[in-house]
Amino acid sequence: MKALLIKDLLTSKGLLKNYLLIIAIYGGVAYMNDNVFLFSGMLLMIPMLMALNSVAYDEKASTLRLMVASGLTRKQLALSKYLFGAVMLVAVFAINFVVVTIAEGALLGLLTSILFCFVGMTYLSLLLPFLYHFGTEKSRIFMMLGVIIPVALGTAVSSLFQLLNLHLSDLALVSGGFVLGVVVIAVSMISSIKILEKKDM
Repeated sequence: MKALLIKDLLTSKGLLKNYLLIIAIYGGVAYMNDNVFLFSGMLLMIPMLMALNSVAYDEKASTLRLMVASGLTRKQLALSKYLFGAVMLVAVFAINFVVVTIAEGALLGLLTSILFCFVGMTYLSLLLPFLYHFGTEKSRIFMMLGVIIPVALGTAVSSLFQLLNLHLSDLALVSGGFVLGVVVIAVSMISSIKILEKKDM
């Protein structure tokens, strides 16, 4: 798994400048709109794009076939993308925590970082089985939601915290959503493993 993670990181290295440009652009947009949560939402797009790029690279270079031939199991190949996404979301957590803490305070920074990263992992879990089953070309419509959803999420969270003035105690209402997210992630992993095990490479 460690080798697969390093491979995915190296694959994404060439697009690092593009990701930094996206962060800079939406950071500017969030600053001009005085909405730090918009920036938080757009940060979620980076791990999605990196995961998509990794899957697309594997398809184009036929690396899955080579890795299976080298002795790696299809289960390891499937779960490696979840690990890769989780590592990227840790970076998103750190960046978001610093930015939101500066703008809104440490408590809100911690809370929103946890919320956004959990939502990001859940969304990535919804996306990966589609990519494994249909491939990146046929999953373009679903991938477009990777741009729309973060913007909508950032706007929604901003409304919840700023317009409705929610407090920490009120956020107990989202506990059901976290439980649902855990279920989605678990089901997604099982589905991805089964898809790859049946996939002709």
